[in-house]
Amino acid sequence: ANVRGTCISHWDKKGHFLEYQVEVPADGRFYLLVRYCTPHEGKRQFQLDGKDINELVLPMTGGFGDGATDWEEITFADPNGKPFTLPKGRHTIRLTNTNDTGINLDYLGFVRR
Repeated sequence: ANVRGTCISHWDKKGHFLEYQVEVPADGRFYLLVRYCTPHEGKRQFQLDGKDINELVLPMTGGFGDGATDWEEITFADPNGKPFTLPKGRHTIRLTNTNDTGINLDYLGFVRR
């Protein structure tokens, strides 16, 4: 319920990863944007173009999307707290479940700084 299209539901097994190709339209500085919901804190290892960046902590939102307020958008920076500098073109985002906790993922992508 309350997704903006379709979602990945109950992404809950440790080691399970999701990988996406994202097209960046122009060189720039970007944050990673994640829209998700979970009744527990989730943790996901974030890789960008095959390189480990950091572990993302996805705070509890209250549920698995049954309520309109369960969904949250959160942005992530690089390990230094700065936006990612990305060249125009295709980039690969991989998120791997590191704590055996389920989340529902609505969408992710890069947003310009």
